Amino acid sequence: MYATGLGATNPAGSSSSGGASSPPLNLVQDPLTVYIGDTPATVGFAGLAPGFPGIYQLNVTPNGPLSDRIYLQSGGWQSNITSLATAPGGNVANVTGSIDGIYPATGVNQAMGGSSSVTYYTSVMFTGATFTAAFDILPGAKPFSMVATSETASAVVNIDPVHGTWQATLTAPTAAAAQFNYSSLTFPVLDFLSCISTGCSPFPANIIPLSRVDPFLAKVLSLIPLPTGCATQGLAINGVATLSGSFSGSHLTWNNPAPFGGFQQISQANAGSRTTTFNLYIDGVQVAAKIATIAIF
Repeated sequence: MYATGLGATNPAGSSSSGGASSPPLNLVQDPLTVYIGDTPATVGFAGLAPGFPGIYQLNVTPNGPLSDRIYLQSGGWQSNITSLATAPGGNVANVTGSIDGIYPATGVNQAMGGSSSVTYYTSVMFTGATFTAAFDILPGAKPFSMVATSETASAVVNIDPVHGTWQATLTAPTAAAAQFNYSSLTFPVLDFLSCISTGCSPFPANIIPLSRVDPFLAKVLSLIPLPTGCATQGLAINGVATLSGSFSGSHLTWNNPAPFGGFQQISQANAGSRTTTFNLYIDGVQVAAKIATIAIF
């Protein structure tokens, strides 16, 4: 993979010739995670590409892709999300499903009072969703997964047909982050309303006052379960909540709304209107999607 904007390297690279082609290689310094199919991949190399100034090369090994999404997080910032074709499984039939954003709110979740269009005035952005599904499990089915995704978060439900069990991991904000306290972050949370030509001011102690918070967002965050233990996912303000259960028979219906969501750091350079897509995959096949609009001040 190739990327831009991954920051300083050690040793520093050349602005004219790019990375070195022999040791010492120009390795990135900021923490880096690459997600392939909403699963963290193994990063074998991350550094400047030889002969290409400003271009970084990433050598990665996938670890069981569950969707078609590919993105990376570096130094507290998330990249754009792209896609790569994945092979569908052969474990289910008669599949139906739906996904709706809870923030921005789409479809059934708009009844709570939310909107499919939101505006952010800070450099930390939240997206989250709920989903439902129903399908028949084919004879001889092997373990497979349901994956629901938003721009910043995912819910993965691993289904074991042999034992009739399921286990889910949901991205969920930490208790502090759900109260808009981001003091655990090592980078500043910027107040976009303070921006002038020379830059933007950070919120004191990385805490956003409630007077600057969308009341509907506060309501949404109260619906999402807290992370289990101290596990973190991506940013230090996101964790992982775990759920489990069982089922019987060859038909599974997922009626639990299972709300999930998470935060990411965004740049003022991305100001303007953008869209975020909520996707649902079952056994490697996308079965539902919703699009919402996000504006960055």
